[in-house]
Amino acid sequence: MKILTYGEIMDGGASVFHSVAKVDGERLFVTFEGVIRIDNPYRFLEPYLQELDKTLPEQPVSGSVIDFAQLRFCNSNGFY
Repeated sequence: MKILTYGEIMDGGASVFHSVAKVDGERLFVTFEGVIRIDNPYRFLEPYLQELDKTLPEQPVSGSVIDFAQLRFCNSNGFY
C-alpha cells in the first residue's frame, strides 16, 4: 500500500476532518474521517485535491473506493 497524500482539513485552527488517499495494487482508496461542518469544504480541500491531481496520473489505478463511513456529520455544504 502506498499513501499518495494526506489531508488534515482545518477551520479556525481546529482540525475539522482528515482524508487519506492511498493506492493498493490497482485500486485507489480515499477515506474521510471526522466532522464536516464548515461553510465551504472545497476551500479547505483544494490543496489536498491539487496534490492528488499531481500524483494520481503516475499510478496504475483501474478502480477506486471512496469511504465516507467514518464521517460523524456532514452538513448540506458537504460534498457534491
